[in-house]
Amino acid sequence: MRAACLILVGVLLGVTGKAQAMDVAACDVPGFEHVLYTQSAHVPVEARAYWLDRSTLQWPGMRGGGHYRLYHAPDAGISASPGQPVRGARGHLLLSPHGADLPVATAARFGFIGKGARLSVAAQDLSQVPELLRQQVVLVREDESGRVLEATGVQLPGALDDLYAAAEGEQALGATPHAGKTGFRLWAPTARMVSLCLHADGDGRAISRQDMHRDDSTGIWSATLEEDLSGHYYTYLIEVFVPGVGMVRNRVTDPYSVSLTTDSLRSYIADLDAPALKPEGWEQTPFPQ
Repeated sequence: MRAACLILVGVLLGVTGKAQAMDVAACDVPGFEHVLYTQSAHVPVEARAYWLDRSTLQWPGMRGGGHYRLYHAPDAGISASPGQPVRGARGHLLLSPHGADLPVATAARFGFIGKGARLSVAAQDLSQVPELLRQQVVLVREDESGRVLEATGVQLPGALDDLYAAAEGEQALGATPHAGKTGFRLWAPTARMVSLCLHADGDGRAISRQDMHRDDSTGIWSATLEEDLSGHYYTYLIEVFVPGVGMVRNRVTDPYSVSLTTDSLRSYIADLDAPALKPEGWEQTPFPQ
């Protein structure tokens, strides 16, 4: 919350230099997780349902009647108390029974979850699914009057794999320095925002913060800075929904880092093929047999 306030104050100042300074300051706020929106206490933390692919969900053990709706909220505001209507959602998808057999590969992958209500997203709603995966989602079984009978969170990997299979062949993830520029690429399909914090060294304050841009076909976020930044350090600020907590901003290192600081708090920018990183005699040393 403190980080969010810092950014807001920077905008209200209305002075470009000061606003940018406040924006960069978010990179150095103490701690690694900052709650932006708190999850309601009246919603289940466990995720008993599975999103099998972009159009199909399954709720193991659920055989009762009723209506099934998938509620969503970008600010983690959903309240789903038994016997009450759902509150705090931004919208919902009405799901219908899925009568067809699953594809062989899908059935094999999720055979472990057991039988239960299998549900379909309507064809006209499929375009909403990528955005819903970046929000709080709660699957609810309701009675005829729209009151909650049962509710659960949803596990997302099946839908993510289906939607973002194009990312599988991507090789250039992480920080890639070149002469005159450095590229940054991160696969984070459930993130609502990602920005790059750049540091001149391993423990000094951030010197810049750069918003990253999302490729909707792969879920990859990217940014390019017009300088060879070899020898610098960086972290990412990522806004993402965390079940049981809410919408948070995490400061993290890059999972595709080539190296970290000794305390593992920042990622290092380097081209491992650069001559400057090769010890003396490296090229003449024979490969082990």
